[in-house]
Amino acid sequence: MKTISIRLDEKTLKRTKKLADLEHLERSATIRKSISVGLDALCKKIAVEKYASGEFSLSEASKFADVSVAEMIDILVNKNVKANYSLDDVEESFERIGKLTREYN
Repeated sequence: MKTISIRLDEKTLKRTKKLADLEHLERSATIRKSISVGLDALCKKIAVEKYASGEFSLSEASKFADVSVAEMIDILVNKNVKANYSLDDVEESFERIGKLTREYN
């Protein structure tokens, strides 16, 4: 683990101390946990936005958010984001699956 220094305003420091006391953690552990939780949430939010705009595929969104494709689908459904997958895409996928199945049988 690397050491860094950051500047925090008084309000954030007070909130961090309250949270650390509540969870019986050291302040530094509370800050690390907060950064991790916030980073996860921010990455998921950006992945949803990029997928919704067509900038990310489902696979790219799931990798960026560091979740499985199935979990990313759940996140997108919960955010009411429509699939960037047309009927032509579905038909093409089925054709590829059929071709692969015939090749391996």
